Amino acid sequence: MTIALGFNCQDGIILCTDSLESDGTSKVKVNKIWCYETEGQWGISAASAGEADFVESFNDNLAELFTGEHFDKDWILATLRQAINAARITYPDLRWSALFALFGPSPMDRKLLRVSEFSKHIAPVARYEALGIGSCLAKFLCSQMFSLFMGIDEAAELATFIALQCIKHVDGCDLPISLLSWRVGQTGWAPYHPQEVQKIIDRLHDENLRKNLLDYWRAQTPHLVRVHTYDQLEQGGFVKFRRAVALKPKRSKRTE
Repeated sequence: MTIALGFNCQDGIILCTDSLESDGTSKVKVNKIWCYETEGQWGISAASAGEADFVESFNDNLAELFTGEHFDKDWILATLRQAINAARITYPDLRWSALFALFGPSPMDRKLLRVSEFSKHIAPVARYEALGIGSCLAKFLCSQMFSLFMGIDEAAELATFIALQCIKHVDGCDLPISLLSWRVGQTGWAPYHPQEVQKIIDRLHDENLRKNLLDYWRAQTPHLVRVHTYDQLEQGGFVKFRRAVALKPKRSKRTE
């Protein structure tokens, strides 16, 4: 399972994923963003959600297809379509979706693309996209928080925040979080070091999120009478306890 996020910003592209790979029995941590670049020319990257064995073989196939060619956007997209079509024909029941990011020599060459589950079509992403488990939660948060003129620095922190919420509230994804960026004017991908991502996480406090949600809720419902403010959310660590409020009459013994 995976949560994969992509942001198409005014000044670049952000890709973000979690790191959990699970077969339902065992769990391992893997790197889920694959990227390739020809320095000074162009680059392509992929963040997939689906069966781990297929994703690994698909990325290996891309690594064999893209090996130092000069930038040709039509050829790159045609090659990517062929790889996707071949995968769909070979595995018709495959549950797989992916985000692809592409940059070229000109800022006009950059693209953020998606392939949905069971689809062969590569669709452009104008602003943001979320794939995989937890994507409904991620898309809701994106719709409320992503803005048209957001830059990649802010988008990187937003992606981390949203991925973190999926990790905390949706089963099937886990830390650490991977981040990849490309900024207009750069000639290569810029992966975030895990320590950089951890610094972002350290700035995000759950108690602030809960407080802000409660403040909003109270402001919208001033007509309600509250016994207490329930600011503290206490979960786990308690015992389910039940007590009888009265004794039942003793049962009479039956005699023969």
